[in-house]
Amino acid sequence: MIPDISDIEKYKLHLDLIQQVVQQVIKDFSMFGLHVEISGVSENAYEELVEQLTPHFNNYYNNHLHGLSGILYRIDIDEASLYKKIKPLPFNQKIRCIVDEVLKRELQKVVLRKYFSEGNT
Repeated sequence: MIPDISDIEKYKLHLDLIQQVVQQVIKDFSMFGLHVEISGVSENAYEELVEQLTPHFNNYYNNHLHGLSGILYRIDIDEASLYKKIKPLPFNQKIRCIVDEVLKRELQKVVLRKYFSEGNT
């Protein structure tokens, strides 16, 4: 059975998965000049990643909407659905929601790659 990653909470403390998400973020965002790294402490890894990505996404959202569109396209997030989701949110929550959706999608890639590499079908 394909893993359900709709509830990201259960994956946030898996340091090995978060490290793979970091590698996926580096791979997907390299052309946009984003650099991230984590300390290796599992309790903080996800939040470290959020803290590092938030200023970048804040900048893209406020100053380079076209660049944000490129990032969302690159990692396969439906831009219209995301904007519909964040529209009613206060500004300070919009960026966090974008970052969470990005990390959720990157985690999905990692979990599915792991699932299928273990020979599951």
